[in-house]
Amino acid sequence: MALFRFLVLRFSSQRFSHISFGFKASIICFLLSSSLSIINSLRTNVIEGGPWIPHERTERTTSLVIFITITFFIASLPAGVTTLFEVIYPDEGFVFISSLVNHFSNLILTTNASIHCFICFAMSSDYRKTAMGILKKKETVVVSSVVF
Repeated sequence: MALFRFLVLRFSSQRFSHISFGFKASIICFLLSSSLSIINSLRTNVIEGGPWIPHERTERTTSLVIFITITFFIASLPAGVTTLFEVIYPDEGFVFISSLVNHFSNLILTTNASIHCFICFAMSSDYRKTAMGILKKKETVVVSSVVF
């Protein structure tokens, strides 16, 4: 797809800017990706094994992802709805109310983004391990040599 975008931008003539070129480019991309997918599936060997048994861990990654997704959805829903109604009803009073709701939604989103790291730190041991590894002060060894 990037190749077609490059061709359109580089050679912006009537031939590339016509709408049928877009349809043709989409069909070519679909056929190319389908053929590559089929080739990849033919190269893949399926090995028969036993049933997959997950490791017994106390990791709460699924609940963490669900929690972050729900809080983000709750924080961004009012801004999206008011922006939609602002486009439908461009009344001056509604635009003012929409502006207030957008500011409130931005406050909720900023708070959500600010406490996101603390929630991840509390719920994920992998996140804690990685964060502590990054934040831990590392000792540096200085080796100097003098040549006489």
